[in-house]
Amino acid sequence: MRDVLIGLLVLVLFTGCSVKKKEMKAIRVLNSRSDIALIAKPQLRDKTQKTYSKANLDNLTLKGAISYALQHNFDAAVSAYEEAIERQQATGAIFNLLPSLILDAERSKKSKHVPSRSENYVTKATSVEPSISSELKTEKESANLTWDLLNLTINIYRWEQAEYRAGMAGERLRRVRQDIVMDVTRVYMRAVVAMELLDTTSALLSKVKNRLATINNQMQSNLVSEVEGLNNTAKLIDLQIRMKRRQKNFLREKAELKRLLGLPLSHEITLAKFKFSSFPEIIDADFEVMSGKALLNRPEFFERDLEEKISKSDAKIALIQMFPSLTPFVRYEHDQNRYLDEKEWLVSGLKLSWSMFSIPGKISARRLAHKRAINIKQRRKTLGAAILTQLRLAIIDYKNVVSRIELAKALSETREKLKNAVEKEVLAGKSNIDVLLDREDAYYKSRLSYLATYAELVNAEARINNTLGMDWNE
Repeated sequence: MRDVLIGLLVLVLFTGCSVKKKEMKAIRVLNSRSDIALIAKPQLRDKTQKTYSKANLDNLTLKGAISYALQHNFDAAVSAYEEAIERQQATGAIFNLLPSLILDAERSKKSKHVPSRSENYVTKATSVEPSISSELKTEKESANLTWDLLNLTINIYRWEQAEYRAGMAGERLRRVRQDIVMDVTRVYMRAVVAMELLDTTSALLSKVKNRLATINNQMQSNLVSEVEGLNNTAKLIDLQIRMKRRQKNFLREKAELKRLLGLPLSHEITLAKFKFSSFPEIIDADFEVMSGKALLNRPEFFERDLEEKISKSDAKIALIQMFPSLTPFVRYEHDQNRYLDEKEWLVSGLKLSWSMFSIPGKISARRLAHKRAINIKQRRKTLGAAILTQLRLAIIDYKNVVSRIELAKALSETREKLKNAVEKEVLAGKSNIDVLLDREDAYYKSRLSYLATYAELVNAEARINNTLGMDWNE
């Protein structure tokens, strides 16, 4: 019998799990349809805005992309809603400060009268004959106003804590927006670098294809040896592979940029022509100066400060809860009972209650809150050390890029001049096309190196600003 019961129990449990899995799958199928529809639509923060303005996405600059992402990025939207939720909770906490007012009304009817009598305790003789003092029908109302002063003090602290949590959500939103600025800068710069190389690779690929056909004809006519021809062919094919790989990078970076902008992948954007000819303004990356700004501006520090305030408020609340509760009250009562000479009256007074056995628990809670506050200080110290390390590394990377960018530009310009010179020699019959292709490949590599270094410089500055906790300034 025992085995049968165990078997039935296992069967019920597994059947329940099976049903639950089926229900979850059905829910997921249903929700996936709405998810697909939501993902396919642009993320609109402004409820009055029905569609995207295409003008905002044509000829998109870096500044325009950042501004657009800050308004429409999915992560920013989620963080903004989380902040709104915390703000609403803080608003709701205000109403806990109000006194309690309970209105009560009763309309009832007894099936019969229930008379009562009085009996002499010693003689057992009836001293009062059976009598009634209430009607069959009951019609009475009351209003009871109470205000627990201990809870009032506690709710004031909890209201402050709700405001602190809303402030923490606001700081998290700030950090998300700062990260969006850095991410958009990184992806946008990679995209414009890839776009800048498209024209160069298209022209060079056309020349490579023509040169491959020429080499093939020369090999068939025995004008060049098979080894030499195959060697040149292999080099040209390798060049083709590298160039086609670079061409695909542009589409990949545009797809990533669309995600950061909160756009569906089907939505088309065009990027403005980026001016790589002039260097961005070089900033004074002084670690001693910037370290103070980082410790002052980073949202994470504001969040830890507010978290510490919440822990300290918990300690105060635990202390207050050790004291007795004092509750003044006023109660208005009205009764239509015809046996009453007065139909309405007021009752006022003061209630005192003290939960003695809860005091040890409150002492423990207060100590716990103090330990949490100390732990937050330690975490803030660890956070500060990590941020200063990030800042130092960011400054090192930035200065390294600054030292390389002029050399990269000079190399690119020199190889461009060399390519042009060889091209003139080819036209004059003083050189062959293979040498020109080698020079063009070398120029392509140096141009790519310069553009990548330029993008790295812009990204390094954005990384420093992100480490400093600087907000985007329109």
